[in-house]
Amino acid sequence: MNIYLTFIEFNEVEGITKKVISQSIFFSQKFDTCVTYFFGRKSFSKLIFEGGFLKKKFSFSYSASSSKSYLINLQKRRKKIIEEIKTSSTLCSSLYIRNFFPWLKILLLFNLLKKQGKKIYLEIPTWPYLFEQIFNSKYFFFAIIKYSFENLFIILFHTFFTKVFYIKSRKSVLKFRNFHEILNGFNTLDNFNDKSLDKNVFNIVGVGSIHKYHGYDLMIRMIHKYILSINNLCVNLYIIGNGPEINKLKRLSHKLNIEDHIFFMGMFDRNRLMEIYSRANLGLGTLKLKYRLANIDSAIKNIEFLCNNVPFVSSGKLSRHDIFSNYYITLNKFTKLEDLISFSDEYFKTINKDKLIKLLNDNYSWSRIYFGVFN
Repeated sequence: MNIYLTFIEFNEVEGITKKVISQSIFFSQKFDTCVTYFFGRKSFSKLIFEGGFLKKKFSFSYSASSSKSYLINLQKRRKKIIEEIKTSSTLCSSLYIRNFFPWLKILLLFNLLKKQGKKIYLEIPTWPYLFEQIFNSKYFFFAIIKYSFENLFIILFHTFFTKVFYIKSRKSVLKFRNFHEILNGFNTLDNFNDKSLDKNVFNIVGVGSIHKYHGYDLMIRMIHKYILSINNLCVNLYIIGNGPEINKLKRLSHKLNIEDHIFFMGMFDRNRLMEIYSRANLGLGTLKLKYRLANIDSAIKNIEFLCNNVPFVSSGKLSRHDIFSNYYITLNKFTKLEDLISFSDEYFKTINKDKLIKLLNDNYSWSRIYFGVFN
């Protein structure tokens, strides 16, 4: 049995939640059972996976009449989870952690498991994630302190973990002997289908938490320029998700008078997302990586685009650029929407479905990403 402990909110439409579930399915195939804890600030969820299937799920939100009672409830829940993991530790062979703050009780838990001979794996966000979090936080100085401390902890205590998994955000990053690079992956290609696209419509889809670094304002301005040039092709942009930049994007589309072409879809479930993908000509990767001081676009959605037969545009490159360079286009200051349309048209004319599926399986399936790691 494997225990997966992650300190994020459980939200089925969020990319990170979908990733954790996808990993848990793989872990339950590798270790027979995977118990996954989503420990967020507002809610708690426990999911039990067996043999690649979700068997049980428990969820509840923290109720509190004041900040003080909220913190008390939160601490009680933390303590209960720690005790539960301790109790089940005799049955588990490993603990996999993501997004944790090194508070005392959890460090003591790690120490106990290590003494029992358990393997402890740490996955850290896009490494180094210091700049990404600081530059996009509402609370700048608090973020500097918090994420500097977390990064320093990883550097000083990395040997405590069996392996530290990381996803590169830049070509050159600090790493140690037990650091192991991974990619964002997938479990199944069930939604990879041939498409029958309307030749008179060009649909673009952007998915995310809508931060500044997503750069969707660039696409809105591109569409505006394209429409002014009196083109016959109807171009639509579907923005899926919510975030701090969403109102700015709405104001921009209103100011440019292209509201009929920009659709703010909010959050919705996987089935509706798959329907959008089925008629999408182009996906939007991260268009302003400079706001993360990154040059590698490691976003989960890029792999989701490829797995759903959607070519995409990004301001950076994939870690496997040499292999996948024909399936996405890199943005630069001279890029026009016409260039993206031409790229998409060429993609769908020349796409070799079997070849792309093989490349995805060979590079982005969890079985390939973790190959040999847990032996």
